[in-house]
Amino acid sequence: MKKIRLIMLSVFILLIMAGCGSIHTYEVIFELNGGTLVSGEVRQTIPEGGAAVPPTVKRDGFVFQGWNESINYITSNKVVVANWEQVSSPDEKPASNGADNALASSETNTAPEQEKNTAPSSGVPVTVSNLGVTLEQPAESEYFTSPARAYAKASSANGSIYIMPKPKDGNGTLGRVSSGSLVSILAQRGGFYFFETEDGQQGWNGTGYFTLIDEIQRPEVYSTVSNKGVALEYPSANEYFSEPLQGTVKASAADGSIFIMPKPQAGNGTLGKVKHGTAVTILAQRGGFYFFQTEDDRMGWNGTGYFNLG
Repeated sequence: MKKIRLIMLSVFILLIMAGCGSIHTYEVIFELNGGTLVSGEVRQTIPEGGAAVPPTVKRDGFVFQGWNESINYITSNKVVVANWEQVSSPDEKPASNGADNALASSETNTAPEQEKNTAPSSGVPVTVSNLGVTLEQPAESEYFTSPARAYAKASSANGSIYIMPKPKDGNGTLGRVSSGSLVSILAQRGGFYFFETEDGQQGWNGTGYFTLIDEIQRPEVYSTVSNKGVALEYPSANEYFSEPLQGTVKASAADGSIFIMPKPQAGNGTLGKVKHGTAVTILAQRGGFYFFQTEDDRMGWNGTGYFNLG
């Protein structure tokens, strides 16, 4: 009897070991949306069906309101975004303690030193904040193909948002724009938009403080190095199909897209995304991954289960 139990235990252990070798993993990226990391990891590799561990984050002048998607049962690569609620009070004023991105009530009694740094009625743009910080222009690669119209969105009906000189808190303000005002979104860096008001004033604020009217058009510049610095790995000669396969992307993520991965394994960052239903040409295969090419000539890897053939 003891011998039979030992045999059964050995078989059970072998089955577990065999199963472990086939576990698929996915990458979860935490987008801080203007916040800063306190502890934890913003990029995590999670086994299929597992749960990601949310990092601890903070943002001066804001209250963290959780993540925009569930991270408890991971079955695909995904990007989750931090939700923030801006803290405001009737007596709040711009300050250097990181609260300069908080709401500015239109009824606030602004000090003369700050008032002279708001956009003047003559329409002459302000380029130095009330804390002496010069307006930072986006890099050329951060500009959109064409401006996108949007409305400024404050969390109080009579409120406004600050026009910030840099895409981060703590640098003072260049002025304010009232909630509901029409602006042009020109560029983006992380969780911040670079925008321009109707009177020509430019500056930055979080993406969550705008309601887009137009779809953002990004320049079609594609990199062969991922956001983790990993270069695209091409298939070996014997991995290419004799005839390329035609297929379409099959996405299960909430945003309806899949990642373009630089290697046939998770954890190496991404080269971009492809929307569900997009036609692709599948050129090669390595294990459970296809090497594919989009109609606009982007190349990369993803699991064979994320494509419909034919």
